[in-house]
Amino acid sequence: MLLAAALLCGCASSYKNIKVTDCKLHSVTPTGLRSLDAILVLTVDNPASDLIIRDAQGMVKRNGENFLRINASDIFVEGKCTKDYKVPLGGELLGEGGVLSLFSSMTGSAQSDYTVDIVALISLKSGLKHNFEFKDVPMEDLLKLF
Repeated sequence: MLLAAALLCGCASSYKNIKVTDCKLHSVTPTGLRSLDAILVLTVDNPASDLIIRDAQGMVKRNGENFLRINASDIFVEGKCTKDYKVPLGGELLGEGGVLSLFSSMTGSAQSDYTVDIVALISLKSGLKHNFEFKDVPMEDLLKLF
């Protein structure tokens, strides 16, 4: 869920005025013993031109060990408006435990135990493309964005 927000904030380094003004977890649905689907609702204020975030992937790590792999569907961010976007996410729990243990382990651990790796391709309407990659971003820093 934080994956999409981090990606949009990464775009803000190039487009200084793009802002994620709100982020809400709309739903989480277990789809298997080790997998889940989620929908994140982001409110984005984008005074710049249209862009698409493609091939977004993230890895949540707990104490340096891979914990949760996240994939986001492509996100078309409309230019020159403020709009809500429903961002579908897929997640796969790695390591021990199943989806039901996910929430108890995340609430039982300190935020400082978690970091996130994120990669994505940003495509502009003009055809320009840029790969973004963030490594070992503290979960605390991502949560401060909201």
